[in-house]
Amino acid sequence: MNEWMIVVGLLGIIPFIFAARKGDIEKPFAVALAVALGLLVLIGPPVLNSVALNIYTQGGGEFDSGQGDYSGEVSTPLDQDSWNLANGIGLVICNLIPLLIFVTIWVLGKRNHSNSVTINSTNTDEN
Repeated sequence: MNEWMIVVGLLGIIPFIFAARKGDIEKPFAVALAVALGLLVLIGPPVLNSVALNIYTQGGGEFDSGQGDYSGEVSTPLDQDSWNLANGIGLVICNLIPLLIFVTIWVLGKRNHSNSVTINSTNTDEN
């Protein structure tokens, strides 16, 4: 589920980036903000979970599933400091991706909007 949500979220922003690149976005800041917030809601939790779990387990971290009737339902990390560090890194990355998307759409849309020139072909001077 995590990978699916991340892929769908990243593929969903491609039309907005192309539209910003073409200059078809009238309000680049508002569109970039909406897309970044939507992307944060869609892929933020899966990115946080994936990154934190991968960092923690690659460093040799393990989980304690507990004992008794409810064992396995709640797993607590054995090394709490490493788990907190992994969660911090995951939180930075899950916020960094939407921020980069926001900046990309805003800058591309703003740049193309500022380069557009309106030419009036009618002459208003009447003598």
